[in-house]
Amino acid sequence: MADKLARSQDIDGELFDYIIIGEYPRSGLGGSSAMNVLAYTEPVHEEMDMLEALGNPGWNWETFQKYAKKAEGFRTPCPREIDGGFRDLYNSDSVGHSGPLTLSFAPTGTGADAAFQQSLAKNGLSVLADAAPGRFYQPLTQIRAVVWMLQRPNLKVLTEAYVCRILTEGRGENVVARGVEFKHGGRMQKVFAAREIILILKLRDVLSRAIKSPQILELSGIGDKEILEPLGINAVIDLPAVGGNLQEHYVCRSPYMRMKEGKGLISGHMLTDERAAVDVKEMHKLSIDYTVVMNAFAFTPLQTVTDRVPQIIAKKKAQLTSNWATYSPGLRKQFELMLKLLESDKGADIEYLISATAFRPVPEPHKPHMGITSNLTHPWSRGAIRTPPFSDLIDLELTPGSAVDVTTDEKLKEFIGRNIATTWHTCGTCSMMPKDLGGVVDPELRVYGTKNMRVVDLSVLPLMVAVHTQAIVYGIAEQGEHFMTISSRTRRADAIMAF
Repeated sequence: MADKLARSQDIDGELFDYIIIGEYPRSGLGGSSAMNVLAYTEPVHEEMDMLEALGNPGWNWETFQKYAKKAEGFRTPCPREIDGGFRDLYNSDSVGHSGPLTLSFAPTGTGADAAFQQSLAKNGLSVLADAAPGRFYQPLTQIRAVVWMLQRPNLKVLTEAYVCRILTEGRGENVVARGVEFKHGGRMQKVFAAREIILILKLRDVLSRAIKSPQILELSGIGDKEILEPLGINAVIDLPAVGGNLQEHYVCRSPYMRMKEGKGLISGHMLTDERAAVDVKEMHKLSIDYTVVMNAFAFTPLQTVTDRVPQIIAKKKAQLTSNWATYSPGLRKQFELMLKLLESDKGADIEYLISATAFRPVPEPHKPHMGITSNLTHPWSRGAIRTPPFSDLIDLELTPGSAVDVTTDEKLKEFIGRNIATTWHTCGTCSMMPKDLGGVVDPELRVYGTKNMRVVDLSVLPLMVAVHTQAIVYGIAEQGEHFMTISSRTRRADAIMAF
């Protein structure tokens, strides 16, 4: 593949139709879609419809599914070779079958997955008939896609180049992106764009995901002039919302269990023990290599946890109302939509993400987390792990463990405070919303005030969804490609430059 990559001396000062600014994280171009927990989970209808309600015509569930299906290439799952009682249910019509992104269920498991499902069912959580939150894809698909794209004669790819800023002309509402200034091999260089410059910086680490796109905009003079000008950056477009509205998924690491010996269970130790994977393959007489993935996700409505949902929502609504004057117009609109969904008959949009060996609450940003958690009684939080048949596999709860008191509100808050972390799903910093609500890009993903600059990554998502964000990114990318095609009036791109 290396001989297909461009040399910086061959592109310095050259003109390309499109310049695409992404990342090359060892195993993928344009972001780290090749590096996650191998989970492909689509959002629910109401979450995507809220994007349209925020002022983005055409951004709804129906449109998202249309474009996501273009990327998806679902393969009928093979019979499971471990844990055959585990139920993989899906609706063939809800997923694409001819796209380049290979999706399927994992044919291997931990040996505890079926028991986990059965214990959840005893606590009121049955397996979905259409398991959109549970599709997996093969990471090698990404590498194959890169090799295939590099065969195109009109594509140049330069790796290990650091983009410093976008070169623009004009001011106010008529700014045109002309090129990109970048550093490569210790030398500053430039390339120029005849049509558009696209930012697709969805990266894997917390410092880069949804941080790099607004950073490049600000270094290019697009952002809040009150911040830029004191730093010596000329404000080409005064767009205060750049870098704002940051949202994340949060995870509370609890509880973890030590599983019993002699049950034939497989744990994550195989990731660090090379011989362990070979032993598992031989022990279970597998026809394929064993793969460690997350097989079980449970998104639990608040109603399943407590019968005091109306009181809890009313309390949070009162808290929001008391601070209403301090919120920006965009944040008020988001809260209005979320409260409407919480109060609807379809159920509260607050979920808990659960894997077969750990319970991990993952609330959406700006939604009640600690406040609601502290209002709950908690026998259910250990319900599945204390319910047969899953409980029969557990030897000892390691965290929090019996020595840690989490039975009171104060102790629970203290435990959560010590164990909460982000999941690197940062979004919202280049939000797709009306400009007066705090938007950075319009419904065609074009940066406000520019003629030919788009952001096509997770940073444009203005309101966090409950599930893993990988499927969202593919949907955004496919829709962004549609806008680019329409803008080009179907004329073929003669030259594309990708960083």
